[in-house]
Amino acid sequence: REVIAGKNWRNAPVCLLVLLLAIGNLIWHVHTARGQSGAFGLHFGVGVVAILLALIGGRITPSFTRNWLAKNSKQQINTSFSAIDKLAISMLIVAIVMWVFLPLHTATGVALLLASLLHFVRLSRWQGWRTLSEPMVFILHVGYCWLATAIALLGVSVLAPVFLPAATALHALTAGAMGVMTLAVMTRATRGHTGRALTSDSATLLIFWLINLGALARASAIFWPIPYPTAVMIAGLIWGSAFAVFSIVYGRYLLAPKIGGK
Repeated sequence: REVIAGKNWRNAPVCLLVLLLAIGNLIWHVHTARGQSGAFGLHFGVGVVAILLALIGGRITPSFTRNWLAKNSKQQINTSFSAIDKLAISMLIVAIVMWVFLPLHTATGVALLLASLLHFVRLSRWQGWRTLSEPMVFILHVGYCWLATAIALLGVSVLAPVFLPAATALHALTAGAMGVMTLAVMTRATRGHTGRALTSDSATLLIFWLINLGALARASAIFWPIPYPTAVMIAGLIWGSAFAVFSIVYGRYLLAPKIGGK
């Protein structure tokens, strides 16, 4: 409704992806209710979110980077949607479809690795290292790096499952890419819409550290020299703490009147 009312056809693909996410969710519930493996529905839904991150993350990350560089009188970057962007997104869609329907095929692993390489190339064009002094911008690059890394890990887990368990790659995508990018956008959107400066304070930095440490801990939990359930619990506490801090600190911002008027 919002896309049609605003004639914002650029965001029409997002509507399709949200619909596909709902379908993946439904498939998972139907399969598990029948006592079947929910792997297909899980891969379907998670794959859709990965594509969504590539589309939206690939739009806002270079845009906000360009704005920050301009505000600080620094040399600009080329943020135009180029052939490498189209190729990276197209290859990711192909690789995700293969991962959903042919999760164990060698060609799927190769496609995922190629998609990862293209997204690393895409990420490098945005020169995120130049925004290190402003974590509010730099975290977007970190989140996108998680996405490219997770895709690579998925590829390795397909080609060498003995070397790298599939769960490690999956958690790099969910706890890592999804978790980090979600909080990166939530913190920025909250500060912007409540009239606060788009810069990181100590609480925001703590959120960013916790979400990344928690994701790293969860993805590597299986390799810890302690019982796996204990490692998962520790990782979960760290990861969940990031959202707890956000709720406490940013919840006050959202409930309070906007700074500077309407």
